[in-house]
Amino acid sequence: MEGIGIDWKYLLAQLVNFTVLLVILTKLLYGPIKRIIDKRGAEISESVENAAKIKKELESIEQKKVEELAKLKHESDEILHKTRERAKSLEDDLAHQASEKAEKILSRAKIDIEAEKEKSIQAMKDEIAGIIETSVEKVLQEKVDSKEQEKLVEESIEKISN
Repeated sequence: MEGIGIDWKYLLAQLVNFTVLLVILTKLLYGPIKRIIDKRGAEISESVENAAKIKKELESIEQKKVEELAKLKHESDEILHKTRERAKSLEDDLAHQASEKAEKILSRAKIDIEAEKEKSIQAMKDEIAGIIETSVEKVLQEKVDSKEQEKLVEESIEKISN
């Protein structure tokens, strides 16, 4: 091989040097670099898994939030509906009470008016009876005695009353 220009000693020395260098690099660099790469790969895998878990948790939280908002809206709608019903009921009660009170006042006024009317009628009857009595006395002053005069007054009062 000397014809081609290859020196066996030199080639063997280079082969030994390359093998020694390969063993040294494998022992010193390959192991630590592989561990660093494996560690970094594990960290990346863990980060991806954590991101997936966080994403699921966020979706779960978002779903719970939507459900809670729907529940709160439903509850607020119920409260609003009940409040409106109660307000309507109170309004009806107040209107009914006002109507009853107005009816009582009207009834009391009618009773008072009727009593006043009866009182006025009685006063008018008494006054008319007095006028009739005076008139009858003047007309019949000497012709009729007091019993007959009383009888005539009573008859006149009865006629006026009817």
